[in-house]
Amino acid sequence: MMRRLLLSFSVIFLILGIGPSGQASGTKSWILPFKIWKQKKIDEAKTVVAELKRQNKKTIQGKAQVKSDNQDDEDKQGSIQQLSQAELNLGVARELSANDYFLLYVSPQFKNNNEALVQAARALSPRDMADILAAYQKRLQATDISANTTEDEADIQEKSPQSP
Repeated sequence: MMRRLLLSFSVIFLILGIGPSGQASGTKSWILPFKIWKQKKIDEAKTVVAELKRQNKKTIQGKAQVKSDNQDDEDKQGSIQQLSQAELNLGVARELSANDYFLLYVSPQFKNNNEALVQAARALSPRDMADILAAYQKRLQATDISANTTEDEADIQEKSPQSP
């Protein structure tokens, strides 16, 4: 649950514009394999963390020469929060799963492109594919449960005496 929450907050920071490629009809799509996509996300997150650390160090060195005031404290607090968020994003990137790959990369960028789906499936290990199928199965079960609950509630309402 916590991982999903963190993922939700971090999705914006993790998806950094790999544009759809080859979606025009008649062209072949090229899709990043899961391990390369994940490593790219980790590398991007590491770069952000390193850049923020470099900026913070530069800012601290520059501020050491000038007397600090309330604005400097607010800037420092904002920088600390940015760095903390970037480090959190790096942790989330390291935990990306094959299901995340499918939900965040494959599905949105290669909609209605069966060739891209075939390429993605070929690039996944059997274990990664099993993870995607397990997530899909859980989603189907959750849908069935909510549909059954709605039907049961409707049956109860039909059977209960209604006041005039």
